Amino acid sequence: MNPIAIFYATREGQTQRIAEHVGTMLHAHGFTVEVHDVRALPPSFSLMRYGAAIVAASVHGGHHEPEMVDFAKQRHLD
Repeated sequence: MNPIAIFYATREGQTQRIAEHVGTMLHAHGFTVEVHDVRALPPSFSLMRYGAAIVAASVHGGHHEPEMVDFAKQRHLD
């Protein structure tokens, strides 16, 4: 089974903690999980090796984190 990717964008760290917690819970149920900060991904990063993806981003001033919006826009056809 291909791994599950959890991608997050955060300003204050809470979304990272949530993403890591979800990853830990999925791993405890037998899934292979990778948790990634979208700000740290190289431009060549591909979603093709994953069986599923979860995205999490905090909202400030009614808007999601800009790096998550960019990540989703750039990879929506992967």
